[in-house]
Amino acid sequence: VIQRNLTHFPSRVKATCYKALVLPHLEYSATVWDPYTTKGIQVVEAIQRRAARVALNDFQQTCCVTHMLNDLQWPLVSKRRRNAQITTLNYKTVLNIIKIPTSNLLKPAQGCRGSHQCSFNSSMHT
Repeated sequence: VIQRNLTHFPSRVKATCYKALVLPHLEYSATVWDPYTTKGIQVVEAIQRRAARVALNDFQQTCCVTHMLNDLQWPLVSKRRRNAQITTLNYKTVLNIIKIPTSNLLKPAQGCRGSHQCSFNSSMHT
C-alpha cells in the first residue's frame, strides 16, 4: 500500500508511514506470535527489509539492505521485540507481579535528577 500510494513522496514520508502504519502491527504480531525459529524470525525481518527498500526507493539486488536499515536508523524487529520483553519483565518485577528476587540484581537509583521510587540502577556485578 505504501509503495503503491506514495511512489513520488520523499523517503522520510515513506519511512514515517511505515513507522505509523506497518511497524505497530508487526511488533504486536511478533510479540503475540513470538517467533523463535530462524525461519520465523526471517519472515518478520523480511517485511522490514522490504519496507526499507520501498522507503529508499532502491530495488537493486546489488544494494545491501543492512546498510539501508542503518541509514534509516531502524533496529531489527527482533531487537525491538527483545527490548519490549525486557521492559515488560522489569515492569512486572518492580510491581511484584512476578516473584523474582531482585535484591542482588537491582538497587534503587539515588541522587540523580529524575529519579523516583521505580528507578533502578543495574548492579549485575556481584
